[in-house]
Amino acid sequence: MVQCCFSFFKSLIEDPFRDSRMRALLLGLTALLSLAAAAPVYTWATFNGMQYTFVRKRGSFAESEAECVSLGGHLASVHSAAENSFVTSLLPDSNTRVWLGLFSPSSSSNSFQYTDGTAITINIQTFMGPAPNGRDTWGKPLGCVAIVASDKVQRGVWNRFECDRSLPSLCKRAPPTTTTTTTRTTTRTTTTTTT
Repeated sequence: MVQCCFSFFKSLIEDPFRDSRMRALLLGLTALLSLAAAAPVYTWATFNGMQYTFVRKRGSFAESEAECVSLGGHLASVHSAAENSFVTSLLPDSNTRVWLGLFSPSSSSNSFQYTDGTAITINIQTFMGPAPNGRDTWGKPLGCVAIVASDKVQRGVWNRFECDRSLPSLCKRAPPTTTTTTTRTTTRTTTTTTT
């Protein structure tokens, strides 16, 4: 739809019979529509009072965490089997893996932490696929965790990957708070009578 409107406004701008005010208005609207077309739209789903969104933009673990922080959250932390099922339901049925917020500060260890600082409250090995010694078959460190978004058998399983791999991500945040401001206005009327 945005592309359709963009083409319409562009055709009006190029019409030499339009007056300059109309042309300026249409130029402004065209600029706004092109900005709207470029900005990604995120749909947030709620589970246990937290919001989650799938981010298609691919990035390294660090880049994906920065993107989630810019949206007011962090890469997703998962604290139960029910939450894992929920986040898995948000993922596309494509052949990909998606960054979660779990990483190992020391790639050679099996010690993990979440980017949002929350405690690990589940046995993560329940969801984790094999990664002997935290390294791949070529010895490259596998310090960051992604969830499998494809494969009916392994969908929802977590795997360790090298942190510089470019993957989409799953962000989690607390719902934005709304502030209501009430302003009271008083008016004083003074009447002066002269005789």
